Order: sequence, then structure tokens, then C-alpha cells
Amino acid sequence: REHAHRSLSGAVQRHVFGVELLLLAGDRLAERSQQLHLRPGLEYWNTYYRPGNLFGVLVGDFDPEEAKPLIEQYFSRLDPGTTKPAPVVTLEIDQLAEQRMNAAGDVPPSVEIRYHTVPAGHADSYALDMLAEILNGRTGRLYRGLVEGRGIAASARASSDTRHYAGLFAVSA
Repeated sequence: REHAHRSLSGAVQRHVFGVELLLLAGDRLAERSQQLHLRPGLEYWNTYYRPGNLFGVLVGDFDPEEAKPLIEQYFSRLDPGTTKPAPVVTLEIDQLAEQRMNAAGDVPPSVEIRYHTVPAGHADSYALDMLAEILNGRTGRLYRGLVEGRGIAASARASSDTRHYAGLFAVSA
């Protein structure tokens, strides 16, 4: 344990946000974080990197009644944290004009058209989800019309991306 403490106490790691974090063990973390002015980083860590903000998925051939005690044994002792993350806002800025990108490359030509749509839970969001399903797949109307019918595309798809505040509907070929 002493060896692990020494090896961690001097390790510097660059975080994805470009902040250098000093990895420390136990009681030295709070003391050192004040010296390095990492309080905002620690607040962020304690909000978003807590067990209460995570989920797990079990796959495979197992008995759920046998798995549950193991999950509780290994994960119930973790402090879930008390700070709830703020809701994620998925609004984008107002679009004042058409946005277009043209690029050349050694790839087949493609086009994607996106439309702003309603937020999740709106009565029309379900219809847009169904429309994407009707258009998609090898038996979908979009594929049959553009790929098999007119032969003007190698692939075609539609998607409905409904989000909390707003969504989008996309068609690509």
C-alpha cells in the first residue's frame, strides 16, 4: 500500500479538458487541491464521475438472481454522491441562413439534409420516428426509390433524433 501511495503521489495526468490533475492518495488530496486551485475540477469530478451518475449493462448467459448479490457486494459500498448534474441543454443557436458544405475527395458523392423538428414527447415526435422507420432499411421506401428504383445512390437512410428541447430529422444518400 505504501508503494502504491508513493507511485501515485507524484503522477501528473492531463485531463481531457487540458487541466493537469495531480493524482494523490487519501487525505493529501484535499490539501493539495487547495494548493493547486483545483476546486472547480474536483467539483466537476464529484458531480459527473460518481456512481450515482453511471449505469451498467450485463450481457450473456447468466442467472439474474445470482448476479444481483455480486453487483450489490462490489458496488453498494460506493458513495453515489449528492450533487446532481445540471440538465443537458440540446438547443443550438438560431440558424439565420442555410448552411452548406462542399468538399472534394476520393470518396463517393453523398448528401445529407437535416430539418429542425419538435422536442421529445411532442405528439409529432412519434410520427417522425415512424416516418424514419418506414423510409429505412432495404425494404424502406427511401432505399427502394433511390437505390433500387432510380439507381442514383449506393445507400439511403433517414433518422429522427428527438431530444429534450428540440430535435432533427435527417435524410441522407
